[in-house]
Amino acid sequence: EPPAVTVDISPNPAEVQEGQTVQLTVTTNQSGTLDYAWTPQTWLSCYDCPAPVFTGLETQTYTLDVTTSEGCRGTADVLVTVIPDVGLFIPNAFSPDGNGDNDYFEIFGSLELIEQIELKIFDRWGSLLFESFDLNNKWDGTRKGKEVNPGVYVYTLKVAWITNHRDSFYKGSVTVLR
Repeated sequence: EPPAVTVDISPNPAEVQEGQTVQLTVTTNQSGTLDYAWTPQTWLSCYDCPAPVFTGLETQTYTLDVTTSEGCRGTADVLVTVIPDVGLFIPNAFSPDGNGDNDYFEIFGSLELIEQIELKIFDRWGSLLFESFDLNNKWDGTRKGKEVNPGVYVYTLKVAWITNHRDSFYKGSVTVLR
């Protein structure tokens, strides 16, 4: 009796930026004539080959059935996660002078894709100046109601997306101009 059919797909799991492609590669412990059957067949360059290219726009789980010429079968699954192009813009300066232009440190971009947020602003000594878990809460350049001095401050931003891909973490500096 031949050995059981083992099937491995790589990368597994697979991640791809929206608009990009990823090739799925199959390895098995069998040789000779093999039949490949991917399901579903959507967004794959071929559905009956060992190395299809994924060109999809949405996250998808695929199942691969491999059958030998003797009729022995093996299966494997792979999750291909599409990471959306969220296009976040995080400014590096703002001027909280009350003139109505650029008065707040805030995040711009595809905000409708954000489920949760954690924004923290620190001074150069690491003291927490501002913390928010509300996407609509912007930093006005104050700490405990008093204006901070002009200068460079550090931020960290954690974002949980409504799509099913991983969370994102950003860090950088922002300059307060007065």
